[in-house]
Amino acid sequence: MAYNQFLSPDFSKILQHPTLFFPMRLLYLFTALLVGLHFAPQNSHAQDTTRIDRDYSLEASMLGYFSADGARNPTLRANKGDKVRIKITNVELMTHDIALEKLGIKSKTILEKGTNTSIIFIADKSDVL
Repeated sequence: MAYNQFLSPDFSKILQHPTLFFPMRLLYLFTALLVGLHFAPQNSHAQDTTRIDRDYSLEASMLGYFSADGARNPTLRANKGDKVRIKITNVELMTHDIALEKLGIKSKTILEKGTNTSIIFIADKSDVL
């Protein structure tokens, strides 16, 4: 086969050529794979399957921490061995965090309204937090 026969826009000749067919097919498959991976749906909301025994969500303001029922600075309880999550959501433009000094646990500090942070730990004894 002469080289100049591949200059025509008819790609069927390339596909019929035994030494060019395989590399071109690989190129097509690789391109299709890349396009498929790029447009594949992303699971950005993966389900958290962590077992939490005690789950507390609080709203943080300069007046204190408020539970969903409106209680100010509620008592948080845990039994020994409970996996506990304490989550705070900032309801104003002010810095807040969660710190349990006896356990040596501290969350990141949040500033912006609507942001949240949490801590997760295993209670080493039955206690009021």
